[in-house]
Amino acid sequence: MMNGKEALTIDCSGLKFVGPKHFMTGDLAQCLDKRTGQILVNVNGQVTNVHPLTKKNQPSNPSTCKNIFSYGDVCLSPSNEVKSIVSMF
Repeated sequence: MMNGKEALTIDCSGLKFVGPKHFMTGDLAQCLDKRTGQILVNVNGQVTNVHPLTKKNQPSNPSTCKNIFSYGDVCLSPSNEVKSIVSMF
């Protein structure tokens, strides 16, 4: 996953989406916020296992997926923008 060879696009637009835990499995499960279930992304929208809003409980091996991006309400980004829906999963 994190070696930069695989590429994946997940469309999470619209008013409803399947909970991230349903498709963010295996190595990608570490890229979910434990409290909200949102996908962690960096300032470029790249999926990462580094929490964008806190320095606490960061992974010992931080990594960013070079070819996996996520945008919209399903993401937790450094800007912490207001969401129109909240993940229920």
